Amino acid sequence: MTVTLSHAKAENIKHVCKDLLTQTQPTIREVAVVIGKLLASCPGVAMGPLFYRQLENEKTAAFKLHHGNFDESMVPSPTAVLDLQWWVENIENVSKPISQGHPSCTLYTDASLQGWGAVFQGQSSGGRWAPDEAHQHINCLELKAA
Repeated sequence: MTVTLSHAKAENIKHVCKDLLTQTQPTIREVAVVIGKLLASCPGVAMGPLFYRQLENEKTAAFKLHHGNFDESMVPSPTAVLDLQWWVENIENVSKPISQGHPSCTLYTDASLQGWGAVFQGQSSGGRWAPDEAHQHINCLELKAA
């Protein structure tokens, strides 16, 4: 069973991406609107997150550069342009499975401010954080442990 976008939503995304691709220096606001539509479609687009993050990062950098002014312009990089082209070429034929099925194996991980640990198929591993890591937030340490 899969989730797919309606034809109208897919067409709208295709249209806004094409429109953005025709602009050499869109405003940060125009880019943000497109990113919002792309992000909102991700529940029905399995690879969607891979193809909007570059543009999102560039929008954030431009927003900071222009001191929070959404009406300033920015220039999407060639990588961001390729990502937008991916949406145009693929949005009508993508979907996302509701379930990935049962996992074939499970890795258990945990972290504390002192160290980390992991167990995989009965074998365990772990260690202490390096001094430059130990000061990081516990959520960052948990991600590193995984």
